Amino acid sequence: MAAKRITKSSIDWAKFASVVPKNEMKNFNAFKARSDAYLVRALAYPENPPEINFNEYKARLANKDMVQKLEQAYKSLKIPYPKDTVAGEIEQQESEYKRTCDAYVPIANAKIAEAEKLRKKFEVMIPVRDMSNEDFTLTFPDWVCTLENPSIYPHFEKTPGLTKEERERLAAPDGKPYSTV
Repeated sequence: MAAKRITKSSIDWAKFASVVPKNEMKNFNAFKARSDAYLVRALAYPENPPEINFNEYKARLANKDMVQKLEQAYKSLKIPYPKDTVAGEIEQQESEYKRTCDAYVPIANAKIAEAEKLRKKFEVMIPVRDMSNEDFTLTFPDWVCTLENPSIYPHFEKTPGLTKEERERLAAPDGKPYSTV
């Protein structure tokens, strides 16, 4: 009966569970249990209000006019199903979020590729504790401070794992300080 009203907006719990982080599974399971309990309660109610036998009331009560008015009021009672006013906004936010994610994927893949190259470099090199300064300079020329490539502390531009754009941005001067005069 009531299942027709609810099945339109059912949740794909398997897909939902696949995107929940492992540390949030306890909260997810509690939420799912509450949702299932609510669904069971909602499905327990009939889709239409129960039928009332007004003829029996007319036969038993002396004031038949009052029963007639109650019957008309009961039959004219229509409870409208609430209109969905937020689905469009949710779909718009979802499409905007997907666009944002799709724009971030190539950036993330580029960072992953750079990190993989660095990881492979670490796998084949000799351990840092066994390196001389010359070995370190040959292995990591971008991270070494030399006369040709000076660096001032905190050496953000030589931090491992940064992209070239991030290194350039961090190496740029901060600009003129505010005047104190």
